[in-house]
Amino acid sequence: MNDAMQGGDATPFDFLLLGGGLQACLIILAVRQRQPMASIAVIEAGERLAGNHTWCLHDGDVTGPAREWLWPALSARWPGYTVRFPGYLRSVPLSYSAVTSQDLGERAAAALRQGPHDLRLATTGQVLDDHRVQLGTGEVLRGRRLVVATGRADMPRNLGGWQTFLGIELVTPRPHGLQQPILMDATVAQVGGFRFLYVLPLAPDRLLVEDTCFADAPDLNLAERRQGVLAYAERHDWLPAAEVRCETGVLPMPWRLPPQPATNHVRAGVAGGWFHPLTGYSLPWAAAVAEHLAQRDPGEPLGDGWRALQQQHRRQQRLPLLLNWALFRMAEPAARTAMLDLFYRRDASTIGRIYALRHTWRDTLALFAGRPPRGMARWPRRWPLTPALEAPQ
Repeated sequence: MNDAMQGGDATPFDFLLLGGGLQACLIILAVRQRQPMASIAVIEAGERLAGNHTWCLHDGDVTGPAREWLWPALSARWPGYTVRFPGYLRSVPLSYSAVTSQDLGERAAAALRQGPHDLRLATTGQVLDDHRVQLGTGEVLRGRRLVVATGRADMPRNLGGWQTFLGIELVTPRPHGLQQPILMDATVAQVGGFRFLYVLPLAPDRLLVEDTCFADAPDLNLAERRQGVLAYAERHDWLPAAEVRCETGVLPMPWRLPPQPATNHVRAGVAGGWFHPLTGYSLPWAAAVAEHLAQRDPGEPLGDGWRALQQQHRRQQRLPLLLNWALFRMAEPAARTAMLDLFYRRDASTIGRIYALRHTWRDTLALFAGRPPRGMARWPRRWPLTPALEAPQ
């Protein structure tokens, strides 16, 4: 016990958060904005809040009141970004932002300390029911609103592909000159699937460079990816550079989602389905969940508002699920570059709506208009997930 409240079976917290990553940090920020004196307990298996990640979003992905507390937490913002494909270079005029785990974790920890709280780091927990979590020590914490956001452990491993990546944050010996992110540079050798380099200019002499692949299996060859990052940095004269940190990821790119469990506690984060199936982005939907919970009495049942938010999100996931089906079930790995090239030739407003999961039926028709890219015999002729969106249990 290291903080302001004493837990235990007798005293329920207003918010009990199992997992201290992105979702928990955003809930902390939102709750402190909407309910400053609410009591919050956080149980995190790692040594610090937010882990070791970088999260990004298009500014249009988040609208409404969540911007009040989310925008001050962002680490960097840019007016647009570039994409590069063989024979094709484009600047996309969509505002783009990022937050690092260090910045988010520090801000969330400071917000947590502003009210009643209990922070348990390096601690595991097991859900007993909709209001109780048992710690590894045997102690039981209770919460009026229990939120479980502990990762993607229950995501099916055979219902789609995977986005795998390794990123290295570099301090360059001189200003790198990059004014906006490179969201995709697919001019690199295509090995293991659709491969691209992703670059964030975090400061005039600081870059996050990631070697990413849309692959059929969740395998991540760390040595190979590290060499890919350093070779790319050398090609752009960013070496010799000091390495600040390294981050890795294996994100699901499913064409089906696991069913929503019938519980009265919140299943959030990637394991709860709150992410973009095609891009892997989760920050916008973690913010939406945080804002929804922070505006309501934690002692009330989840109710129709929560179910409506879930259903709306799942409806909007249908198009990226279909795109994943096309990407991994209908196209050979060599054809995936052409599919993404085709996507980034659309107008910026269409790209923005699809990233934000606010696409229209016209956007869907536009994506599948004309001939399919080289390497695909045809576009999908019908929705492949009929009769159910969700995967069987």
